[in-house]
Amino acid sequence: MSIVGLEKPHSLTQSFWYSEQIREGEKQAAASAGISLFELMSRAGLALFELARKEWPDARHWWVFCGGGNNGGDGYVVARLARAAGIRVQLVQLGDADALTGDAALARDHYRADGGAIESLEALQDSPDLIVDALLGTGLKGEVREVARQHIRRINDTAAPVLAVDLPSGLCADTGRLLGESVRASLTLSFVGLKPGLLTGRGPDVCGRVWLAGPGNRVLYTSGGARESRG
Repeated sequence: MSIVGLEKPHSLTQSFWYSEQIREGEKQAAASAGISLFELMSRAGLALFELARKEWPDARHWWVFCGGGNNGGDGYVVARLARAAGIRVQLVQLGDADALTGDAALARDHYRADGGAIESLEALQDSPDLIVDALLGTGLKGEVREVARQHIRRINDTAAPVLAVDLPSGLCADTGRLLGESVRASLTLSFVGLKPGLLTGRGPDVCGRVWLAGPGNRVLYTSGGARESRG
């Protein structure tokens, strides 16, 4: 998955995709590219990592917040790549890391196999240079539970910039409604297609700049307008 600047409108930016459509679109994208869904996750994590390094090249201490779904899996991929680049990473898992399943569990295992540690919220130290929000994904429909709110508050109470994975945690992907409490991101990198909630309702208040990385087709949409970027 690569990201470059758009110089003219592209079909991916001319319509919204609802969360159910996104999940089906991910399967179709993986199938058309002849790759597994885990490889698709790995490419998403790489795109996130490369964007973070481009936007915050001097950030040497990252907090990575992971949830129980595939957003959390993206977070583990980002954390593993950051550690490999010599960046200090403190990763926090919402809930039991051992309860992860599927591709997220595989990403967790790769992170651990490379020496990565999973820490508690209380163990976070110092002030990070960057926070990666991979807590809650597009499947969130009901109000954010209290334990997740504690993680969201810790993110929002920290002065570091925040890179949100797909959408800020606590934002409804389909409506733009805040589900009780939401991460306030500096930049959101979304995948496959634009979700309505990113640019409607309260979305613009919490997403920061919105970027879209399309799987396999090397395009990027930004809410601030297209711009040239390295390929």
